[in-house]
Amino acid sequence: MNEPSPAARLWDALAPGRFALLAELECPRNASRANVERQAAALAPYADAVVCTDNSAAVARMSPLAAAAIVARTGVLPLIQLACRDRNRLALQSDLLGAAAVGAAGVICLTGDPPETGNHPGARAVHDLTVVELLRAARGLRAGRFLSEDAARPAPDLVLGCAVNPGEGKHAVERLAAKVDAGADLALTQIVFDAAPFARWMEHVRAAGLHLRARILPSVAVIRRPAVLRFLEGVPGVVVPAASARRLEVAANPEAEGQALAAELVRALRDVPGLAGVQLMTFGHAESAGRVVAML
Repeated sequence: MNEPSPAARLWDALAPGRFALLAELECPRNASRANVERQAAALAPYADAVVCTDNSAAVARMSPLAAAAIVARTGVLPLIQLACRDRNRLALQSDLLGAAAVGAAGVICLTGDPPETGNHPGARAVHDLTVVELLRAARGLRAGRFLSEDAARPAPDLVLGCAVNPGEGKHAVERLAAKVDAGADLALTQIVFDAAPFARWMEHVRAAGLHLRARILPSVAVIRRPAVLRFLEGVPGVVVPAASARRLEVAANPEAEGQALAAELVRALRDVPGLAGVQLMTFGHAESAGRVVAML
């Protein structure tokens, strides 16, 4: 009997009635295969799939395609981020084919952080396609057609994802609707620290029926030290509750406290209707995901 494809395995994890756990795998700032294998091994017992980052924070890192190939060989199910910032339409379509070829279950289509915020501020952003246009192109490629109208057979079997920032309120719902219309099957949110305002935002998502058309997964950060939290407070769309910041600042063991905060938040998010799961973000410290899951 044929084994299910990577995309079919991901769809199974995202099936109604389940609560999936995705985890972000931070591509290293070097060529260390061992780094990727370490993160994958740490996440394997807990994560339904891992998301390989694409030059996150506009910092040059290992290619997410290479990381996904390494992850797939460990038996863990990878997805890749794909940023419009760094590629024209030729490269984007090439990487969509490559993602399927190396065993990725899907791609998360992103705009990408502005180059001037990273370690190559003189880099020129490409943005040949917008995220919505990339999703349309990926949907067409999945149906066996390049943007040029040339045929692509066999077509790549990929789950298509996008990002959404609940901090933008109703505008974010409108943006999400446009991305779902363009082909997004799932949406990973900006980092969430407070379940209550996120639950109120999800009311608008459900009112628009978007939870029935795409799988919605909020991102939960596992914070190891207060300095990381202070950095995240400056990221657009990230709101850190004062009580959470105080708990981390005064904790005798900030790393353990950060894990406890993440576990508490995941418990609260489980009660929010319309969610398909969560994404844990450990910023390269993948071992902390297991500690959060143990607390659950």
